[in-house]
Parts: sequence; structure tokens; C-alpha cells
Amino acid sequence: MSAGNHPRGVAHHASRLGIPATIVMPVNTPFNKVQQTRLLGARVVLHGQQLAEAEDHAHEIARRENLIFVHPYDDEDIIVGQGTVALEMLEDQPDLDCLCVPVGGGGLLAIVLQRQLVRERRLVTLRFESADQPGTLARIAGVIGDAGGNIIEVAHHRLFLDVPAKGADLDFTVETRDAEHTETLLAALRSAGLEPRVLSASGA
Repeated sequence: MSAGNHPRGVAHHASRLGIPATIVMPVNTPFNKVQQTRLLGARVVLHGQQLAEAEDHAHEIARRENLIFVHPYDDEDIIVGQGTVALEMLEDQPDLDCLCVPVGGGGLLAIVLQRQLVRERRLVTLRFESADQPGTLARIAGVIGDAGGNIIEVAHHRLFLDVPAKGADLDFTVETRDAEHTETLLAALRSAGLEPRVLSASGA
């Protein structure tokens, strides 16, 4: 389900692997995208005026025909695959400063930009090992907020990691202004008696 570049990627690899692919697109999808997807061997179904209608119909077809629904961007494997595009570009040109990216839905570009934020140490994941008690998460979030960090995601690990029975690991993914701001934020956390471990950042 998509009106962007995702259908052609799915159609290409499905054809390469000998897997039948059904792509649902809104009826107003540009003809060239429909035609190119069909030429890659996919069955194209046009349905609905909006992408949401196409998505509902795609789910209906998947249920009726026992197919696997592949979301164009809200899918962990798709996100991981998109992230490798940035890695490949940086491997070919480590000093890459500028990219001209054609945008449809923006899913691919979002992952490329996210990778660049990590590379510049503007996006970091911090792990805190602490006692599993009320107020800990709020305390950490407060220090990060006071230091000007933007919390993107919080993960609370208590059951599946090798931590004490009364302990917990808290992972905070935080966006900062730049690498210097990241160091300032880390210093503020340490001054507050917190010792984060940096799980992801450029050069970490």
C-alpha cells in the first residue's frame, strides 16, 4: 500500500525472489508509478481517493487472501532497511555534506536524516541502570529537559535484560542541538548523580 516509491521496491524484490506481490494504490496515483509497478511484475489494485482508504482495502485483501501486509514506513524491518541506505552512501562518500532527495511520503528521507543526526551526535540513546522505584524516570526526564534535551523515546527494561530483580534499565533517546550540547547534557546528568551509558552516537 503506497503511492510513492515503496511499491516499486516491493515489486522488484518480490519478482526477484519469485514471490507474488499485490500493491494497493489510491485511484489518483500518477499513471507512470502505476505502470512502472506493473512492469516490475506486481498486481496493482487501485482503490480509494486517499491513502487511508487504500490501506484499509490492502488490509482487507491481505485477510481475504492470506497475504502479508508490508507497511511502507511503519514497519521495523522497512525502517532498518531504509537506514542502510544512509550507511551505504556514507561508506561511498564519508565526507558527504549534501543530499538531493526526491520525496514522496518522506519515509526514506526521515531515516536518512535520522542517521545523520546520530553521526553528528545530535541523537543519542542513553541507558540508566537504577533501582526500579517510583520517581526515577521523572527525575531523569527532568534533568534532560532542564538541560534543553528533547526526549524522543523512553524504554523501560525490567523483564528481559540481565538486571537485578529490583532493578531496571531505562533507555532515553534524546535529540540535542549539536555534539557540544550532548556533552553539556551528559555533564548535567552526572552532576545530578546519574551515570548514563551512551548506547548510540557517532563515534561511540
